[in-house]
Amino acid sequence: MNLKTNIPVNLDLTIRSGQLFHWTKIANNTFKIIIRRTVIKANQINENIIKVEIKGEKLDEEKLRTTLGLNIERQKLLTILKKDKLISQIIPSYEGLTIMKQDPYECLISFMASAVSNIPRIMLNLNNLRDETGTLIMGSNDNSLPSAKDIVCIGEERLRNIGLGYRSKFIYLTCKKLIEEQISLASWLIKTDSELLTLLTQFPGVGRKIAECVMLFGFGRLSAFPVDIWVQRGLIYLMPNLKNMSPVDLSEWGTNRWGEAAGMAQQILFCAAKNGEIFD
Repeated sequence: MNLKTNIPVNLDLTIRSGQLFHWTKIANNTFKIIIRRTVIKANQINENIIKVEIKGEKLDEEKLRTTLGLNIERQKLLTILKKDKLISQIIPSYEGLTIMKQDPYECLISFMASAVSNIPRIMLNLNNLRDETGTLIMGSNDNSLPSAKDIVCIGEERLRNIGLGYRSKFIYLTCKKLIEEQISLASWLIKTDSELLTLLTQFPGVGRKIAECVMLFGFGRLSAFPVDIWVQRGLIYLMPNLKNMSPVDLSEWGTNRWGEAAGMAQQILFCAAKNGEIFD
């Protein structure tokens, strides 16, 4: 299936931007992405066409487009950001960047596993979690991420043995809360941003940054503005008078400044800071 977009997209840039951890590069411009019980092979043919092949649970074209971030109004968001002199100069390098839509549960567990870590280690830990405790995806050699019920059965000690360290306790307790309170994250799609932030931060070990990441990448709340060390450094470099603000304050500042384009601004800032493009 070929997915077409009127606005150029950069699959490589998007997948490597720190928003998704369940992927492998298998060839030039070709990636394997695991979402729930589906393996997506995505090959960028040109800047406007991505060819996809599916194994496991089927996804229709609309779901695939949403998953790969092709349905968000990037032109509208970029137009908003280009009017802001603070970041307008770094936008041209990242116009192909988009925001993928993940399963809320997988996004929550993934970003809980990301705390005080780096992308290669996060990907390794999550890959080990899938390989050792997940369920084989039909027609593939890949496993899905274990469900909340499966993680409760696995137990905290097994999570530690997999390499999740102190995060194991919080992941275990969060999954226990999901099961015991019969929480359906899908039902939270109707919540306001404020309500969603409050609910997510009630999970053990979930602070503002993780909650904002889940809001942006799992629930598609494009006004969310997660602040990690890279975003913080980038903002302070561009606007030194922000240096005394906490990450929580910066998160609110970003949302207030860019509104519905805040999530896109965050991704551009993250990539530009991590790639050294912001700094002299």
